[in-house]
Amino acid sequence: MAISTKMRAGKKLKTWIRSRVICALAGLVAATALLPASAQNIDLTVAEKAWIEGHPVIRVHNETDWPPFNFSVGGTPSGFSIDYMRLLAEQAGLGVEFVSGPSWNDFLDMMRAGDLDVMLNIVDTPARREYLLFTAPYAITSPVLAAQDQVTNLNSL
Repeated sequence: MAISTKMRAGKKLKTWIRSRVICALAGLVAATALLPASAQNIDLTVAEKAWIEGHPVIRVHNETDWPPFNFSVGGTPSGFSIDYMRLLAEQAGLGVEFVSGPSWNDFLDMMRAGDLDVMLNIVDTPARREYLLFTAPYAITSPVLAAQDQVTNLNSL
């Protein structure tokens, strides 16, 4: 998950979000099982609470077809990352507006411009660190290539 550097909610809130976006995913576990009991009581500063009051809804990217993490069913955002984001936002007292439709590059441009607050399922790169803050991964996926048995000349991607 990446957070726009323009989304300045205070160090404690960012640390809280990062600390909750943990866990290597060893299968799809119910998202509620990933939140520790301590997530129920967030101790925010007056400034952080004021930021949330002034920014009660955050804009979060939603892909249309990246199951099981981030996809859309009949226009409704779905998937593990979507459920996890909803839980995090609820615990912080934030509303979420999911944004669907733009291309991947358009989503990146929106993050750069501050028109989008959170981008899910994004790889941390040096270039992206220039305008994004990254959380620890909450899921680890392994790249896989499947080929038919009769394909013998496959030497690289």
